[in-house]
Amino acid sequence: MRLSRLFVPFLLAATVATGAACNNNSTDTSSTSTTTTSPSTAFTVTETFSGTLTTNSAQSYSFSASTSGTVYLTLTTLTDAVNSGTTTPPVGISMGTWNGTACAVQTGIFSDEAGAGASIGGTVPSAGTLCVRIYDSRSRVTDPLNYTLTVTHP
Repeated sequence: MRLSRLFVPFLLAATVATGAACNNNSTDTSSTSTTTTSPSTAFTVTETFSGTLTTNSAQSYSFSASTSGTVYLTLTTLTDAVNSGTTTPPVGISMGTWNGTACAVQTGIFSDEAGAGASIGGTVPSAGTLCVRIYDSRSRVTDPLNYTLTVTHP
């Protein structure tokens, strides 16, 4: 007797569940399927850094990538701060990893001949702290140059 009392709640729940699962009154003959799709593009962040570059100087900026993916650096603007409209000399831009003190540039992810609109890219294998750098690559900067760097990263 005691054993049958323990099974009554389970038997009752099973009967209710079975009855709820069957719906013989339905006349709907359409079928519904759900498909999960992943986004066609990964989530990216765009950061902008601006400053002034002088003779033989360099500036580094660090940022955090939240996951693996492609990182792009673009020298968005480069203008002469003294003589507006003057053609600017090429400068260097690079990407690397931030070691807490400096921008450690990876082999091949740099351009020593960058002008306004120049872009470089690379792939980061996992989340981490990265950096970009702009520099007077060959002591060609005579007047101070105003610049804007744009970085797009995961």
